[in-house]
Amino acid sequence: MIYNSTLRRNHRRGTIYLMVLSISMIITIIGLSAVALGRINTRTGTASGDWMKAQALARSGLEFALHKIEIEVDANPTTWRQAFTSNLESSPITLGPGTFTWVIKDPTNNMSDNPLDPFTVIATGRTNSTAYKLSIEMKTGPANTPLNCLKSAIISELMNFQSCTLNSAQKIQANDKTWATGSSQINADVNAVTGIKGVGYNGANRTGVTPYDMPGSSVYDYYIKQGTSIDYASIPFSTLQNLVISPANNPFGTTNTEGIYVINCNSNDLIITKCRIVGTLVIQNARTVYISDEVTWEPAYPNYPALLTNGMLHFQQNNRRLNESDANANFNPIGTPWKGQAEIDKGDDYPNVIAGLIYVDDNIWVAADADVTLEGVLVSTHAFEMDDHSSLTILYRDTYFNNPPPGFCQPIGGPPRPIPGSLQRVIN
Repeated sequence: MIYNSTLRRNHRRGTIYLMVLSISMIITIIGLSAVALGRINTRTGTASGDWMKAQALARSGLEFALHKIEIEVDANPTTWRQAFTSNLESSPITLGPGTFTWVIKDPTNNMSDNPLDPFTVIATGRTNSTAYKLSIEMKTGPANTPLNCLKSAIISELMNFQSCTLNSAQKIQANDKTWATGSSQINADVNAVTGIKGVGYNGANRTGVTPYDMPGSSVYDYYIKQGTSIDYASIPFSTLQNLVISPANNPFGTTNTEGIYVINCNSNDLIITKCRIVGTLVIQNARTVYISDEVTWEPAYPNYPALLTNGMLHFQQNNRRLNESDANANFNPIGTPWKGQAEIDKGDDYPNVIAGLIYVDDNIWVAADADVTLEGVLVSTHAFEMDDHSSLTILYRDTYFNNPPPGFCQPIGGPPRPIPGSLQRVIN
């Protein structure tokens, strides 16, 4: 009995010991699991925080890229795509807890081959080892939308009328203000952004209007690229006089099939008088361009400009006709007929009129006693002034608005803008 009792006591003690060991092991395992779970939660929280930061950085990257595109479009409306290389990722830009990069992807992998191509902007945000990508699709707007400055017969920043006469059946507009003094007679509807001052306005006046859009610096690009240069030094006495310039006639050298001729005046004056011009003259770096006496001028293509210049323009014409006998010149030679007729004699005369779009990136001045007739649109980025006893009759032509020439429409394809609903996460 004693033996059995001792065995049972020893057995109970062993069982209790094993239970204690088991409980200790369970407690140890629970403790280790809690530590492990804590570490997992910490890592999960850190990863979640990095993910949110990377996402925010990707959004910042998109905004940065779109702003870069906007800046380039404003500076170079028709050539902005050339500033970007398709599929070339930017250098990392540090922002707060991480960095972002961005890339533009064109469907043909060439940003410059087609101004109407859509494209994709992709931005990647990175924090520690976490990366997050966002993309947005971009498209261009309708092509060849005309600049609204072509709706006006005359458009400039400022207008100043001094005892003069202006006749126009189409409205004129100042993107700032107008003044009329003395005995001025402004026979036209006048729009101005900030104010219309003075007397002699005989049409409807409107102030507080929206400024018209004007061409940018790229307005010359097409014409310089397609044009034929005329050496300024080859022009006698800096004067184009008693001659014909056209697609078939160039007294100074090679002809141009579009009638586009480029003259760099190197900060000197240029005088145009007693000429017949069928074409577009691009006059660069002129101090002043004078159009005087009698001139018959029209572009070679009906919707092309007659004149583009970044120099001051002075009109000094009279009310006489251009006469071949007075100029001792034939103004309708073979290759440049007048109303279908080409001759070799010098007995004809022609209207003293400039038909076409005239763009001046400077001031325009109609000199005292001048008598000017224009058919088309007159555009000045600065001031338009008429002096004492001058007269200007402008016959507006909507050809230019309905079929805008190169440089006078919204950027080809229009400015790029996001396609609604195209913002999405990119998962590699």
